[in-house]
Amino acid sequence: MMQDARLTLRGKGYYSADMLTLERKVRCKLDPNRGECVNPVE
Repeated sequence: MMQDARLTLRGKGYYSADMLTLERKVRCKLDPNRGECVNPVE
């Protein structure tokens, strides 16, 4: 759900793609079992 919101906001120009990639890397470093770590879309 949150990933969809982030992707929508990225598409509208509110979020930077580079920022989202960095945040995903941090989240996956802390918890590599997250679903977004297996299938990175951001």
